[in-house]
Formats: sequence, structure tokens, C-alpha cells
Amino acid sequence: MGIPGSLAALCSRYATAAANLRSLRGSSIGTAVAEERNMNLDDLRTILVATDFSESSANALRTAVQLAQKVRASIEVFHVDIDPTVTLPPPGDVILVPMVFDGILAAGAARLAAAADEVRRAGVVCTTASELGRTHTAIVEQARRIGAGLIVLGTHGRHGLSHAILGSVAEKVIQHAPCAVLVVPMAGEIARAQE
Repeated sequence: MGIPGSLAALCSRYATAAANLRSLRGSSIGTAVAEERNMNLDDLRTILVATDFSESSANALRTAVQLAQKVRASIEVFHVDIDPTVTLPPPGDVILVPMVFDGILAAGAARLAAAADEVRRAGVVCTTASELGRTHTAIVEQARRIGAGLIVLGTHGRHGLSHAILGSVAEKVIQHAPCAVLVVPMAGEIARAQE
């Protein structure tokens, strides 16, 4: 029995993502990520999809929906709002960054609800959650809390100085995740990786 077309495409995208990860030989990820984190799709019940509401996150959500439909898993769409406090070195203290934070939280909640509605329209059970904090830490902790079998997130494909300064949330999640992680590259990233 062959693999259905859309699942074959999804598996191909996963293989491309795994190959991209293996190509990061000098990074702290190493090659063990794709090789050591085996997963049984038959046991997959909950997929955590991290979103920052970017196009790369929307692409990751679409991929997670396709997978959830195939294996009958539920999805939790999770968003991390940055903590509005800043810790200053002595003699400073913790201060609140002057932001219109209530509006940011409300906008995030509305976008989460819209994402969940999209997932539910595709026939997949979906919940949402959000929290304040450091993005990669919050994603890993949420995956543990809900017993996620897979974390799915998009990548912005930053390189060079922006990657060195900002780091990669995807890399940090992969390093600390309690389950398998699927990093979904944008189409342009796949094309550049194959050149």
C-alpha cells in the first residue's frame, strides 16, 4: 500500500527539513536531532504549533493541519508574548517597558482564535494557549505540560548577523524539546537549500 499523495508530499517536506537540519553541521544542533528523535505517527495524539503570526508560522500551521488530519491528532496553537519587563543591572531594578500591552495581548488573543477557527474548519480538534515569557522556553514548557508528541514551528531563515544576534528559536526548541520537532521552512528556503 503506497503513501497517499498529500502525505507523501508532507513526508518529503519533513525529509527536506531534516536534511536542512543535518546540513547545520557546525551548529549546536548537530546531526543527532533528525536521527535520534524517532516518533511513531500511530501514537501521535497532540501537536503543539508555535506561532508568531508570521507567514512562516501560517505555513507551519497548514503543514500541522495536514499531518493532524492524517493521524487524527489534535492541535494546540500556542503563542508567546514577549515579557513587558526589563531587568536592568545594578543599581537598576525590574521595570515595566512603556507599551500598550493590553492592546497587544487582545490582538494576540484574536489572532489565536482566528487560527483555531481555521484549524477547526479543516476538521481538526484545536485548542489555543498563550503566555508571557521567553519564546523557546515557553514552547518547550508548554509541550511538556500538554504531553505533545510533536512540536511544529516555522522558520524565518535568518542568516549571518541577524541569526547570531537574535539566535534561532527553532534551534533552541530543538535542543530542549521533550518530543520530536518539525521545523517547516518556507518554499524560498527549500529552494535556496537545494541550490
